[in-house]
Order: sequence, then structure tokens, then C-alpha cells
Amino acid sequence: NKQSKNQKNKFLFTVLVAEDNAINSKLVRLQLLALGHTPVIVSGVQALLDEIHAVNYDLIFMDCQMPV
Repeated sequence: NKQSKNQKNKFLFTVLVAEDNAINSKLVRLQLLALGHTPVIVSGVQALLDEIHAVNYDLIFMDCQMPV
């Protein structure tokens, strides 16, 4: 159904993902792409802070156990 397809893609986000595990990063990236979102993956705290200050992301996912 064309209407349900358009409705599915109604909310597309640019998502910052902070994840230091390469496999987890790849899985999250693939899932976000499959949903039509634009993922940006960073693997360290400094890169995360740099991205937060440089770009206004719609959503941020963070690894709560990422080392500093």
C-alpha cells in the first residue's frame, strides 16, 4: 500500500551513535539505514563531544559503558 509506505517514512532522523564495539556499531548502523534514518557512528568520547558541538542531531544513542 503506497500510503502506508509514505507513512512509514514520515519521520526520518539523523542519528548520532556513540559505540566503541565495532560489531554493535555495524548492527546499529544497518538497522538505522533499514529504517530510512541517517546514522553517524563515533567510537570515542572526544569524537562524540566534537559531533555534538558541530551538528544538531535529531537523536543520540550512547554506549553507557564507553571508556573515557
